[in-house]
Amino acid sequence: MRALVLLMVCVACRDAGPFDRTRMDAIVDAVRPRVTEPHKRYDFKLAPSLDATTLGPAPAMLGRGDGRGLVRAEMDDAHHLSVSIETSDQGHAGEAGFMYTDPGFAHADLEDVQHDSQHETRIDDRWLRWTYDLD
Repeated sequence: MRALVLLMVCVACRDAGPFDRTRMDAIVDAVRPRVTEPHKRYDFKLAPSLDATTLGPAPAMLGRGDGRGLVRAEMDDAHHLSVSIETSDQGHAGEAGFMYTDPGFAHADLEDVQHDSQHETRIDDRWLRWTYDLD
């Protein structure tokens, strides 16, 4: 029984948290004018509060578990934008967040924005919730 409770707690820790559309849309709005070159990955960092006004350049190195607020973005040739926002980083236990994609952004072009084996749950036509359990 204890093992089951511990497992449930660990799984809950990796959750991206509640989806706050207003906050997430504000982050995408802050990122959009900073992504200017197609097929280039842009890395940004937000304060732990995930306030869009705190968006700045990502540090060159992050410590284990310091990924909350990490934002990865890329634009395709047609200027469609994709943005991944990390909302939880539990170190070796995994990471989680939300990903926004403009309609028309080809899934094959998401290589620099999403983790290779992230698990996704669709929220709507532009947003999805992702978890990455380091597998």
